[in-house]
Amino acid sequence: MKFEISIKNTILIHQNSFEMKKAYLLFVMLLASFCCYGQFPLEHTYDTCSTTTNNGRLVMVNLENSGYKYIKYNKLQNKVIIYSLNHILEKEVTLPITPNLTNHESFTLFYFSEHLFNTDNLMEFILVRQGSSPGGFYCSTHIINENGVVLFYRGNEAPFVEPNVLQQQYPIYNTPAGTKLLLSNLLGQVKVYGLPGTLPTNISPDPISDEKISNLFPNPAFSDITIEYELPAKVNSGKIRIYKETGQLIKEYPIFSSVQFIRIPNNDFEPGNYFYEIITEEKLYKGKQFVILK
Repeated sequence: MKFEISIKNTILIHQNSFEMKKAYLLFVMLLASFCCYGQFPLEHTYDTCSTTTNNGRLVMVNLENSGYKYIKYNKLQNKVIIYSLNHILEKEVTLPITPNLTNHESFTLFYFSEHLFNTDNLMEFILVRQGSSPGGFYCSTHIINENGVVLFYRGNEAPFVEPNVLQQQYPIYNTPAGTKLLLSNLLGQVKVYGLPGTLPTNISPDPISDEKISNLFPNPAFSDITIEYELPAKVNSGKIRIYKETGQLIKEYPIFSSVQFIRIPNNDFEPGNYFYEIITEEKLYKGKQFVILK
């Protein structure tokens, strides 16, 4: 009898010990989870601007004078709302144009700037309106400032662009003859407008650089090819992408500032014409065309 009680007590002790270990392990896991998520605190939540519901947009911009701002477009209220980096409401702009929901009309807002469209210190931006009606597709382009004043309007013209690997197209360019805005219309024309300001580099959408940071040899190549490169200061890594002359991506290779060259086997390619580019987090650097022979 005493032996049975002793066995039962031993089993109970082991069970209690096992339960204590489980509870301790669960506590450790919860503590680790809390510590991990504690490194990524939620700062703020913006309502009615998620791209998943198509109710608006939230972007961050770096204005020439005012610095970084959160810009929220609330489609339901038809407002542009400006917040500081501390998420403090600074200003609300009621748009002078209301979307026509019957025609499934959409608004696109971009190029938020203080000195691009004029020389005052007010924020301005482009609003592109698109929709379809029984009469067909229509569009318009508006430049609006933070007071809701329309500075520029063109009906049935919009900054439509087409992705292009070799030479990307954009709506606004800085040139030696001034800053230019290119708008396409429904007649197959592109109209060029002069802008009074300058497109700041911090909002310029053009990440393509003509700066030469690499060299490829031999060219033409009967054997392996070597690409020598020198990444810009403070850039530690990037990618080399190789395309067919048609623009089809063929290969991609990681590169690092500590190596400064990469050797690529000739048998990675069929005979033909190719070109390459170097991509970092900030820019795309044009390479050169080359020929593979076998």
